[in-house]
Amino acid sequence: MRNILLVPVLAFELLAGTAMAQTLTFPSQALKVNGPTPNDLARASEVEGVKRLRKTDEEHTNEQAVVQLFADGKLGIYVEMRSSELAGTLPTDKVQGACTPIELVQGPGGSVTAIKRPGERWVTDNDGNESRNAHHPWLVPVGPTEMLYTFNHQAEGTSDTKRYGMILTPDCTPRTLLNSVGTPIPYVIIMEKDNDDCSMNEDGGGADTRLMLDGSTRVVMWAGCNGNGRDDGWLNVVDVKCIDDIVGRTCRITKQFDVSLAKREERSRGRCSMSTADPDTAVCTWTEGNNQPQRDGTWIAAVDVSGSGPAPNDGEGRVLWKKLIEGRKAIPPTQSVNPNPNEEMEGRGESKRSYSSRAKSARVLALDGANNVVQTDLLFVSTGDLVGNNLRDGKGGRYIDSRLGVARATRQGLEWVVPMQSVSNALVGFDYTHIKMTGVLIQNDGQVLPGVTFLQGSHNGGGVHPPDVKVIAFDQAEARLIDYGTYQAKGTSYDRHLYSNYLGNNPGNQGRNFAGAAFVKNPFEGLNGSRTKFLVLHALTGKDPADVAAPEKKPSSYLSVMELILDGAPPPPVPGLNGTGTPPPTNGPMSCSSCSTTGGEGALGLWGTVLALIAARRRRSRGEGAHA
Repeated sequence: MRNILLVPVLAFELLAGTAMAQTLTFPSQALKVNGPTPNDLARASEVEGVKRLRKTDEEHTNEQAVVQLFADGKLGIYVEMRSSELAGTLPTDKVQGACTPIELVQGPGGSVTAIKRPGERWVTDNDGNESRNAHHPWLVPVGPTEMLYTFNHQAEGTSDTKRYGMILTPDCTPRTLLNSVGTPIPYVIIMEKDNDDCSMNEDGGGADTRLMLDGSTRVVMWAGCNGNGRDDGWLNVVDVKCIDDIVGRTCRITKQFDVSLAKREERSRGRCSMSTADPDTAVCTWTEGNNQPQRDGTWIAAVDVSGSGPAPNDGEGRVLWKKLIEGRKAIPPTQSVNPNPNEEMEGRGESKRSYSSRAKSARVLALDGANNVVQTDLLFVSTGDLVGNNLRDGKGGRYIDSRLGVARATRQGLEWVVPMQSVSNALVGFDYTHIKMTGVLIQNDGQVLPGVTFLQGSHNGGGVHPPDVKVIAFDQAEARLIDYGTYQAKGTSYDRHLYSNYLGNNPGNQGRNFAGAAFVKNPFEGLNGSRTKFLVLHALTGKDPADVAAPEKKPSSYLSVMELILDGAPPPPVPGLNGTGTPPPTNGPMSCSSCSTTGGEGALGLWGTVLALIAARRRRSRGEGAHA
C-alpha cells in the first residue's frame, strides 16, 4: 500500500513496506572515539534530590566534531573541540583542537565500521580571549594525504575572531606550512574583517573544492562575519598547494578573494558548492537579517569563482544572480501556532506571520560512466518557517514548518524542479532546529537514487535514545520526493545543545553544538559479501548512556557509519524521537493529520501504535531530562 501525503504542486510519497523480510535496512555501526575524563568535570547541583548540570561561563566541553577521509577512502581524521584529556594530557587554556586518526574496516558479515589508529594529538595550542581557541572546526580534503583544517580563534587581547587554516596528515601530524616568503608558520589567517567575528557557516560546516591548472586545490566556503564592522556574509576562496621539495613536503595556503552576499548578517549559516560540470560557478544559500531570529528571508546566489587575486568592490562584479528563496508569510487566522494560548509574555503570544529561516543546501549527486560520484547542477534546498521572537535576552522562536525543494542552479539562472514544499509530515518527531542535512546516494534493489539525510540529536544532553536519521530520496524522472524512513545512528549519542549552551560563553543564551557528516563510497564493496555501495559518516558528541545520571561527566565523542542500502520497499513511516525517546505531539502544525491512506492499518493507525510503545518505554526509562 502507499500513503500519499497531500501537498501543493507535487506529491511527497510515503512508501509503506509489506511484511517481507529485509536483509539490509540502512544498518549502522559505531565507534566511541573519546570519553570524558575525571580531571575535567563540569559543575553540578542537586535539586529535589536530582543532580543537574550547572551553567558555568567559559567552562567549555567536548563538542563540534567533524570527520573526513583521505583519497584512499579508508584512512581519515576526526577532529573535535575538546576540554577533556587527550593522550594523557589536558588542553592548554581549557579547550583546544583534538585530532584522532581513524580507519574504516570491515566487520563480520561484510559490515563496515571504524577503528582508532595511533597518533591522536592536540593540533592547536592557542591562548584565546574567553578561550576562543579552536572553535567551529571543519575539514576539507585537499590532496592524497593532506587535509585542510579550519577553525576560529580570537587571540588574547584582541576583539575580532578570525578564521585560520592549517594542513593535517593521516596521522594528525601538521604538514609544514610556508608563508608567502617561504618562512614556516603554524597556520594562516583565511578570513578576517575589521570589527567583525569570522566566521560561521552551515550546521556542521561545509566547503567545496576544485583542482586548478597549477595543481593547487581551490576551496570555496561560506564565511558569516557578524559584528560592528561590515556585518556581512561572504563567499570565501583560498587555494592550497602542497609540493615535495628539498626540506620535505610543504604546503601553502593562499587567500584569493571574498565576495559579499549577505548584507544583513546575524546568523547566516550559509553554504557554497559547485557542480562537477561547471566548477567556475559556485551556488550559495543562506539566511539574511539583523534580527534574532532573522527576518529577511532565505536566499540563493550564483558567483563566478574563476581567476585569482582580490575582487574589487567586495566582489560584487562576480555575483551572477541573487534571488529570494522564501520570506515572510501570513499565518491564516484559523491556524493556531501558539503552544501556550494563555501565555501572554512578550514573544510568546499568538503569531500572525512566519519567517523563512535556517537555509541549507546539498548537491544532488549522481554516478558518471566511470562509476565516479559527481555533483550535478541540481541542489536540495531546505528551509524552516519560524514564528516568535527572542524572549527578553533568551533564545526564542519556534519552527512551524520544515520545507524542501530541488533547484537547478546554473550560471544562467535558477529553475525549481521541485518547488519548495512542506515536508513536516515526513519529518514528524523532528525539530528543525540545528538538524544536519547531507547529500547522499541511496541503493535500493539495484537502483541508485540521489537523496538527503537529516540527523537530529537531543536538546538535553543525549544518551537516552540514539540520534534520528531521516532519509529522503529524489526521483528525478517523476520530479518527486520519497520518504525512505527514519533510522537511528545506533551506538552513538548527540547533544545538539545542552552542554555547549551551559558551559560556553554566555550560558543559557549563546552556544550550541554541531554534528559533522561525510558521504563516501564504500571501499569494501564486493569484498566478503558486501553489497553496499555508499556510506554516510556522522561525527557526534553526546552523553554516554552510562553517564546520563552523572551530569558532571562531559559528553563523549562518536563516529557513526551508516550503510545507505535498503532491500525491498521502504518500511512504514515512524516518527523521530527527538533524540530523547520522547514521543512527538499528536496534534498541532507538526502532526501527521494530513496523511491519507489507501487501506490497511495506514499511517494514523500505525502512528497510534508507535506512540503507545514509545510512551511505555519512556515511562520505564524515566528519561534524561531529570539528570541533565
